[in-house]
Amino acid sequence: ESRQALLDVLALLPSDRTPERLAVVAQTAGVEHLLGRHGDARRRLIAALEDAPTEAGTALALEMAAAGFYAGDATAIYEVTVRNLGGEDVTSARATIAASANLADLAWTCEAFGGATCTASGAGVVSDTLSLPSGSSAIYELTARVAANPELPAEVTATIAVLTGVTDFDPTNDSAHDVDAVGLFEDG
Repeated sequence: ESRQALLDVLALLPSDRTPERLAVVAQTAGVEHLLGRHGDARRRLIAALEDAPTEAGTALALEMAAAGFYAGDATAIYEVTVRNLGGEDVTSARATIAASANLADLAWTCEAFGGATCTASGAGVVSDTLSLPSGSSAIYELTARVAANPELPAEVTATIAVLTGVTDFDPTNDSAHDVDAVGLFEDG
């Protein structure tokens, strides 16, 4: 199983395979422990990569992090990370992040890495067009005020979609949904 996970990661590497790029992709996929800590093992793996095929197209991936519990009238913070793990650049993609009605005063920021571009900030629901060169990422941080009299959980849904140019060969990781408990006391 771990060998297959590593092979799946290797298939996502673009043509400019380097130890640093391999480490980033393996960490993103959660299999960095398979790389080993020694330089020799890593060098042998990179050498083996020279003959490995590169996946055509792109693989956008989206992850979301949140606290898990929010008190009424508190500030909720959600972090959504979008990555291009594929071998081709995405010149136009749409990131959408929506929140449930008991989350108000939505504001967001975006920070781009590795040549990606996104809108720096905004208010309300996120509906942003961004570009994601191969190996790049963008991190959106959404803040919202939780309703003062909480009765329902706080929910946030995020999606990413390629608009033009390439095909996402793994659309199964293009959305994330988070549900957080809301109340007066975290322990009941």
